[in-house]
Amino acid sequence: MNLKFLLNLLHARVPALHLFPSFDLPSMTSHDDLLSGDRIYDTDANYSCTIVSLLNEGFYAKVYLVSCGGSDRKLALKAISVPVHQKSVLKTCSSVGIHDEHAIQTQCRHQRIVECVHGFATEATYFLYLELLHAGDASHYLLQIGSMQHEFICIFHIHVLNALQYIHMKGFAHRDVKLENILLSLKNGCPHSFKLGDFGLAKLSSAYSGCKTLCGTLDYMAPEVVVIDPARRDYGQQVDVWGFGISMHMLSSGEHPYGEGDLFLQVQSAGVVLSPKLKSDVAAVLQKVLVQDPRKRARASDLLQSCMLRSFLATSS
Repeated sequence: MNLKFLLNLLHARVPALHLFPSFDLPSMTSHDDLLSGDRIYDTDANYSCTIVSLLNEGFYAKVYLVSCGGSDRKLALKAISVPVHQKSVLKTCSSVGIHDEHAIQTQCRHQRIVECVHGFATEATYFLYLELLHAGDASHYLLQIGSMQHEFICIFHIHVLNALQYIHMKGFAHRDVKLENILLSLKNGCPHSFKLGDFGLAKLSSAYSGCKTLCGTLDYMAPEVVVIDPARRDYGQQVDVWGFGISMHMLSSGEHPYGEGDLFLQVQSAGVVLSPKLKSDVAAVLQKVLVQDPRKRARASDLLQSCMLRSFLATSS
């Protein structure tokens, strides 16, 4: 398959598929069947929920608003279809693999990461119960407002980098940091809290190596991921910093940092052009982030000490 064609498919990527222990359940076997009022049961854990509405959907997965048990608690239920060739594996899976979405997100419990409350599987579907953030994702919010005020960019900066610093300390790379995977809550109509979600592509790695798969979303991919020769592709946690930088640029300016040309070639060559709409302190941060060489790219821990943040914290204290 042509690399550029594959990247175009990844441009509209849906959640990755991963295995975790299966349970013998008499409940729904396909998320295509789920309608408002339907109930989902994990009899092994005595856990149940009722479908309220559909929140979002992709090719392999749908996300529902659900009501849990007999309480008023609302969660997001991510239902991921099992490919036919994986169903036999799912039936016999007996332990949680370290690379599984459920296992990693359960290990990464942090106030700036979307909480994975529960997970189980039927023969045809994986189910993840996730913390619900009512304002949705940052991409949806950006479409509504055009660009984000500077004080909220600073909050975004602090919250997302705290999440990245934590998962990197735990030894994982997220590998799909983008606006669609950053959820937010509002207070008086303004961004109040940001949390990193969707660990479908997360993997053990070091800062600069350990990952060799071409994956992610092309707009947010770091240059080291888009390598034509697979034998030379080796990257690590620093791809998350690049994705953070693209996200921050879009929130700050309402614009993507790439031009009208071939997106694949621009990503490969780190051909970003910073918008003149950016404030000088935001541009200064991005000049340290959107750097082609991952070893010269600032790390999450470094960026939490930026002048922009120090100034913001000083004026807001």
